[in-house]
Amino acid sequence: MNKKVWIAITAVVWIAALATWRSRCVEAWFAYGIDAVACPDGDLRQTAELEASGVRRGAPGYVTLRAIAHYTTREADRDRRAMLPEVSSIALSLRGAKLAPRSLEVAGWDRVGKAAEAKLTLPEVPDGDYELHARYQTALGSGEVTAPLALYTPARIHVITDRPLYQPGDTVRFRAVVLRARDLVPLDHRPGRWVVRDPGGEILLEEAAPAGEWGVVAGSFPVDRAAATGAWKVAWRSAEAGDEVEFTVAPFTLPRFRVDATADRPFYRAGDRPVIKGAVIYSSGAPVAAASLEIHWDIEGAWPPPTEWGDHLLPARAVTSAAGRFDLALPQVPDDLQGQVTLRAAISAVDPAGDRATGAASVLLSQDGIRTSAVTELGDGLVESFNNRLYVRVTTPDGRVVANAKATVRRAWLPGDRGVAAQLDEDGVASLQIDPGAPVNLVIPAPPWRPAPKHAPVTRGEPEELISGHGAPLSDQLELDRWLPALAACAPLVDGAQQTIKLALRVDAGGAMVTAGAGPSPLERCAVGVARGQRLPIGAERLYAVELSFFDPELPRLVATTDAALAAPPGLAEQFSALAKAARACLPSVEGRLASALSWRVKAGDSAVELTGWIADPTAVAGQAAMLCATSRIAGRGRLALADPAESDAIGLVRFAVELP
Repeated sequence: MNKKVWIAITAVVWIAALATWRSRCVEAWFAYGIDAVACPDGDLRQTAELEASGVRRGAPGYVTLRAIAHYTTREADRDRRAMLPEVSSIALSLRGAKLAPRSLEVAGWDRVGKAAEAKLTLPEVPDGDYELHARYQTALGSGEVTAPLALYTPARIHVITDRPLYQPGDTVRFRAVVLRARDLVPLDHRPGRWVVRDPGGEILLEEAAPAGEWGVVAGSFPVDRAAATGAWKVAWRSAEAGDEVEFTVAPFTLPRFRVDATADRPFYRAGDRPVIKGAVIYSSGAPVAAASLEIHWDIEGAWPPPTEWGDHLLPARAVTSAAGRFDLALPQVPDDLQGQVTLRAAISAVDPAGDRATGAASVLLSQDGIRTSAVTELGDGLVESFNNRLYVRVTTPDGRVVANAKATVRRAWLPGDRGVAAQLDEDGVASLQIDPGAPVNLVIPAPPWRPAPKHAPVTRGEPEELISGHGAPLSDQLELDRWLPALAACAPLVDGAQQTIKLALRVDAGGAMVTAGAGPSPLERCAVGVARGQRLPIGAERLYAVELSFFDPELPRLVATTDAALAAPPGLAEQFSALAKAARACLPSVEGRLASALSWRVKAGDSAVELTGWIADPTAVAGQAAMLCATSRIAGRGRLALADPAESDAIGLVRFAVELP
């Protein structure tokens, strides 16, 4: 490339630079290195920004320092800013309230854009709030800048109050413990603060409260007599860690009386009859006579109690004697008791004045007279074919230690094992050596089966009286309840698990049934037939609309399958299915197809379906037990009526099969 080309390129570069700098202040660039659109008017001032990222004790982090020039132009009041490109002579130090300024060394500062960045590792200092201080030098002179730096070990905090409920005017006392998150070691003298908020979220207390010895800090707060009631919150916070709990402020008064109840024995075994003895006593100590008691039971445990217990055997009501005492006798514990079961009674007492108080009692049922727990050197495991050390602790089922007694430990998986004798110490613990041998399968006995009580076949809803509009009198409702056993005979006609129908009843003043009506289904027709033979008490003329809910009685079902040599008329299969429902009440509990099939025929233009007799079914290997029931219920129906005349001749048969629920 010759000399003329170089001269041309240089000229182009200078022309471009002049064109670009024409909108910049050249004097500020050469004097301070800042890029200013307009030249500053007056003296420039500098500030700085100091940032710490990931800085912690004993591990490296990064510190970034930026210097900024502030200036104005001519008569403008606007503060203009520009980054200073050179920051030098940077000296870092760490300052704190209880720490003399401590110099910090860095390996070197790197230029990142127009900022200076360095890697910094902080020394070991106590937890607290510190300041990172920097001295620096720029083209505008020297300067200083500080940045807050919180140094706290990750911690877990737990806050409690001395009680959950306070009245206005009480003093709330609270306490917190702060532990290092890594190993739960208490953090002594950790800075923190208490914060108390009212139900509206307003901060009523915020005070510094550093943790003391063992990481424990306590505080208190007097609640004003006119304070808002509701859920208050108290928290102790330290840096990003903290814990908050609620307490309630509300006026309260002690109950006029109390309910005391307890079982007469610590635990009960199979064959025992538990008894709960209790008393209802005024705060003055006087007995509460003739107090009404309501008892609600809750059963905890894997063993299912007899269903009769929940129905009527567990006492649900009682009345206190003149001495304010009461006894609740529970049913005998069955012999199939397994493990441990706890019966909890929630007792509610109402005194003659109408005031209410509550209490509770529990009854422990245990299969065995002792309770054991074992631990090995592996925790809860044994090494097969090895001599393991085993520690066994023996207590009563209610947790009392069985001390200084002899125990025999047998390997239940080895039939005929004589066991190992062991001596229990004063804590109920025995140490012994045991070899479990090879692994074996253990069969855990299944809990006893408690079938759920069957649902009532039919229940009624509230009757609606349409003439007077006042509802049914109690005498009529009692009489309607007496109809339910007769209506239960219709339950086998239910479609599905449950079916609700509406029954219309017209009754004259003498109580005789004038008419009854319902829908077209077999169940509704059956209910109407039962209602027509009933009466109601003498009274005014009445027109009732009654809802009846029928439930499947879980009887065997007779399922009909219709086959035809020619196409079967529409609706015929449904008629055979309805006919099969009538036989549910007498079917045996034997599943299978009936040994005979029922033949039928229908002529074109005729709506009558003729049942022509029973034919032996060679495909059925059983079913003789149900034949008598099926033939007795179906043989009397010589014909069936179709809704519309058949369009053509048809002939076929229907097979019946018994299905168990």
